[in-house]
Amino acid sequence: MPMYEYECLECGVHFERLQHFNDPPIAECPRGHRSVRRVFSPPAIVLTMLTTGRIPFAFCLPALVPKSA
Repeated sequence: MPMYEYECLECGVHFERLQHFNDPPIAECPRGHRSVRRVFSPPAIVLTMLTTGRIPFAFCLPALVPKSA
């Protein structure tokens, strides 16, 4: 499930919610105000190779598949 970030236009509080793609947008902030908008931010990407020095397994998969002649 993706994490969505919201902002209340009345009190300015930022909050996050885990939601399915089919769920309707949040209509109320945690403080009860009804002027809420979704904030678009860049996705969080984990750079495994840079942080651990190891190549993620998914990058090794093409090398394991035999090539057909």
